[in-house]
Amino acid sequence: MSGGTLLSNRQQQCLWLASKGKTSKESALILGVSERTVNFHLHHAFDKINVRNKQAAVARALSLNLLDHNRLYLLNSHRIQKRPSSFTRERALRPKGSNLDQPITNHQNPTQ
Repeated sequence: MSGGTLLSNRQQQCLWLASKGKTSKESALILGVSERTVNFHLHHAFDKINVRNKQAAVARALSLNLLDHNRLYLLNSHRIQKRPSSFTRERALRPKGSNLDQPITNHQNPTQ
């Protein structure tokens, strides 16, 4: 990989969501694009950083500082469209296994 190779904002978005454990379908719902579009951007990122799969791409992008693991603002660099769906963006952003009836909090409640 040459030193000047950069990932596009959309490629970074797709990889960032993958690093958070989101599937291509979940990422598509969050970004307001099709699943095929997410896979298109992921595969172009794979080619740029010379990897063959999503896990390797996330690891390589993080190791090369091409993807800041805490950059949620990446999601705001493109206009995100709202889609009418029972699987909402809020649900897609929740950690896997969380209770969908409770609001998202930044801390964990201790179990008693």
